[in-house]
Amino acid sequence: ADAIKDDQVTGVDDYLLFQLAEELCVEFETCGDEGLSPINIRIIGQFMVGRERMTSLSCDEAEYSVTAIEKDLQATLVDNLAYHTKLAVSDQADTHCLMAYVAMNALVPLMRSINETSAKTIEDHVVASAIDCVVDDVEAVYQALNEHVIAKGIDCALLGSSVCDGTSTTVDLENNSEYTPNIDDADGKYTIFSGEYEPMTNVERLHGVSTVVNAICDADDKEVAKNTYLTDETAGLSIKSMSISAKYAMTDELQYNQYVYALQDSVDKTDGSLYFDGNPAGDYANTISSDALDTSLLLGCSSVKALNIWMWTVHKLNDAITACKDPVTPVTGELDEAAALWDGGLLFDMAEQLGPKFGQVQVDSMTLLNRNIVDRLNKAQGIILKSDNKCDNIAVHDLRIIVKETVSYMTAVLIQSFIDSMLGESPIREKQEMVELMSFAVLPHIKACGHEAASEKLYNDLVGGGFEERMSSDTLSVLQSHYNCLGLSCGEIGRHTAASSAHPLCTDNHDIAGYTPINATKTNMLAKLDLDVVAIHQMMSMEKSEVAKRIYLEGHNYYDYDNQADYSFVSLHNLTQSHTIEYTDFEMYRLYSEHLGEDFGNSLVIDAMDRQGIFRETTAAQRDLAVNVAISSIVSYMSALEALYLSVSVCESNQSESATAFDGAVALLIGSIEGRGLGGNIYQEGRMFYSIGKRTCNHFRTCRGGDAEANVELFSALKEGQDFIQQGDCYELADIAETINAVLKVPLMQSLLYFSDKTILEQSDDDAAGYVATMAVYPILADIDPIPANTIKSNMADFRQSPMDSEALEDTVHGALSDVFSNPKTSTILDCLLVTNLDEICSPDETPDNGNPNGPVYIKPEIPVSPEEPMPISNGLYVATNYVGDRSAISLDVQEIRERMKAKKFKRAKEYYNEGENSKIYDENGIPTGELRSIAGFSTESSVTMRSDP
Repeated sequence: ADAIKDDQVTGVDDYLLFQLAEELCVEFETCGDEGLSPINIRIIGQFMVGRERMTSLSCDEAEYSVTAIEKDLQATLVDNLAYHTKLAVSDQADTHCLMAYVAMNALVPLMRSINETSAKTIEDHVVASAIDCVVDDVEAVYQALNEHVIAKGIDCALLGSSVCDGTSTTVDLENNSEYTPNIDDADGKYTIFSGEYEPMTNVERLHGVSTVVNAICDADDKEVAKNTYLTDETAGLSIKSMSISAKYAMTDELQYNQYVYALQDSVDKTDGSLYFDGNPAGDYANTISSDALDTSLLLGCSSVKALNIWMWTVHKLNDAITACKDPVTPVTGELDEAAALWDGGLLFDMAEQLGPKFGQVQVDSMTLLNRNIVDRLNKAQGIILKSDNKCDNIAVHDLRIIVKETVSYMTAVLIQSFIDSMLGESPIREKQEMVELMSFAVLPHIKACGHEAASEKLYNDLVGGGFEERMSSDTLSVLQSHYNCLGLSCGEIGRHTAASSAHPLCTDNHDIAGYTPINATKTNMLAKLDLDVVAIHQMMSMEKSEVAKRIYLEGHNYYDYDNQADYSFVSLHNLTQSHTIEYTDFEMYRLYSEHLGEDFGNSLVIDAMDRQGIFRETTAAQRDLAVNVAISSIVSYMSALEALYLSVSVCESNQSESATAFDGAVALLIGSIEGRGLGGNIYQEGRMFYSIGKRTCNHFRTCRGGDAEANVELFSALKEGQDFIQQGDCYELADIAETINAVLKVPLMQSLLYFSDKTILEQSDDDAAGYVATMAVYPILADIDPIPANTIKSNMADFRQSPMDSEALEDTVHGALSDVFSNPKTSTILDCLLVTNLDEICSPDETPDNGNPNGPVYIKPEIPVSPEEPMPISNGLYVATNYVGDRSAISLDVQEIRERMKAKKFKRAKEYYNEGENSKIYDENGIPTGELRSIAGFSTESSVTMRSDP
């Protein structure tokens, strides 16, 4: 500020950082037309934008300016150290050496938090004392600075030194040829993809990564290949550096962090650091590629492409978006670098080799996936050029869509390679090694789809146990079921030419837990909003709350093709804001706004992510669960109601819009993670409202066929509502909407009961989530009877101060709920028996006083089942012709045994094994006999039941 007083930015005498940048630009001959340093021009612009953002209270956006300023300030420090280090060698008076020493002390503390090794390298080679000053290895200093610039993401276009080349031997400024406009060569312009892509900047050096990858793949032996992997910096950095620097360069990037989340296998209990195979999990690509290179050249070659270069390409695409968001910094070479890496890293060639194996013909001289990728890179370049390298909101929106689609097609290449590793003709040992490698590359994407159980099973089978030919069919089935989640279709992957009738056929199906939307494409996109919830959970569990917050605010998986005017995708945050939702004219919206305020749901999520308000003293795990409960119980719930009542409101005037809105309500209630089959995900991994009932019914043992009774009724009502729209019966649609509204209250009540259950209170630290669950149902309770509602709120909401023990708290909540259900108003709103089978809540007057131990014990009769009722199992893949829920429930015993074994509660595990818990035995009329099946019984009774079996 001192250097630009009175609007005079040149000819100043002040010796602040501003003037230092001005002096350096003179030395490096990089000053602009008005004599200003490009660094200072950039920083001044960022200060102006940041001021405007702060003035408009856009604090989240102002953080971009703060981060950019801090990064650009370091550019001056880097150039300063590079300048004096280089001149120190020939300076007999030690002036430049001492200046280098001062510059080193200004920069190294900032480097140390990012890369301790690079910082120490500079400290070791720039040394000064009272009698001497020495700079003894300029090249080592430049290489360390290069590593810091890459890790920090400093824009090389700002630097006058040759640091970005990693060497001092290049004439200063010539390194910036990578970041300045292309110069025609003898044959015209330098191009990529055989002339299909013309870079905006010169990326010939980075494109030269092909020579490094080829040197690894074609090496005479493993030692030569590994040395190339470790040290060859032809492309500006070594392949190893792409992995080692990732934890700094990609620290806030979702895809990279999801790989870390999926692959980490242990935690350092002293500081919470994540590890994979004994090394920092953030270095996963280096760990895997190093092991692969030690195993075979083929494996090492494949690993370098599928892990190191693949993720670095994604990183460059993300960099392009970050640059596009910045209104001051122009988009320079980020997109070109992604193109250079895909082509030069031989991933393009990899896709070309795989395409024919999946029956894919050439599309304009390249295979389908490469065509899709190259077309999108060209389209992205067009967006940037059209905006004169500075993006407006629409350009950012469009670029984000293109990048997301490009990453989907890049992922498709990995999937094809994974399938080929299983079905190819290689020897079994080679297959096992390649399948294991491609499991590391692909399974993190399955986990990012919210299906941790499926991912972990495949990991245990293919990595832990070793691939066997018999596994290919089931593995292929799991992969196919995730194409839609990953933004792909069956046709875009294709069918491997070696696939036989034993391998499943792939079908594109956009059903939602058995519900078939009328507008499948649009509804499918909206349903994927729950993938944002998965990403938020994964980031929160890694204590990456800022990444989680960005996903919540900006969205990642749902972009609405009908509205591109907004800055970001449609996000979960958008669903909480009255100015971004279409319809608020319904009773539940008014009720919740009256009791909680319009922004309550959003405030809960933000406070939990920021560790503010009531969440100030909570743990990371508590906040993670609290956010998930807030999204499923409030955001998913209220946005689904909004879509439902919008559907009713436009039914008579616009049947098509009514159907689309109704489908949207289903998507917002259920989400995509539940899968296509009736009843949803069998592992209870859903993240939206529908998942609440499934999890709570399992706890209270009230599930029916793996699903909650309330969900069964809900699904039936949803199907009826869809039929009424198609029939044009708007009166019946309005009626069924109220039925749906009533049923939706049941899981909210069950969630409150779950978090107030004494066993949950004693065994977990879910109090923060219990507070959220309480507030999610509070308006409904208060509308019925404010006195018991406030009793529950006062005891559950202020969980930090409650003096009650777990049993007293449970009794208090149960007593208050009993008062609620005793209120005549409740019977018109809520069915208590659908909520719980606890008599002290639903039938307190009918339950006898059991203070007399010899008195009769009241046991509530269980609901009979219909023996002839068809029932879906295996996530809807098979529908039994009669009721088999009693038998399939034995899986819950297996789950209980596994959990008890993990907790080392072997005695309780044995009780589940011997006595059973979940598989009830019914008579021929569907009435429970009171007996249970047990896993032990399958063996002990086999001499009778299997007597006639051969």
